[in-house]
Amino acid sequence: MKTMTSKLLLYIFFLLACLCGCKKDEIAQNKFLGTKWTATDDIAEVIYGRTCTTSIEFLTETNCQQIDIRRGMSFGSGTFTSQGAYTANGDSVTWVVGKLKILAKASGSVLNTSMGTIAGGKRVYTKD
Repeated sequence: MKTMTSKLLLYIFFLLACLCGCKKDEIAQNKFLGTKWTATDDIAEVIYGRTCTTSIEFLTETNCQQIDIRRGMSFGSGTFTSQGAYTANGDSVTWVVGKLKILAKASGSVLNTSMGTIAGGKRVYTKD
């Protein structure tokens, strides 16, 4: 009976150790937390006439904000922020701001997205 109880306790200890280890790995996977990435906004440049950028900043484990800086003509110029939510899984991240949903994958300091550009390519963000 002692052997059975000892084995049961050993299995429970092993399970707890595995569960605790998994939680640490999950937290470490969110490499986006606390980072900011910026890209040229070519669509805004066509509309406003000068260099325009859009940035995504990952504020908490699930919240982000998009920062649009528009320079150019007097109408529509300025800095605009929008709140959003995101999920991260390893090198991949998906964020939603308003009705816009962006899928992206990081490779070093470059974030390649699913969002198209006027030139036909995809929007690429660089880490600030």
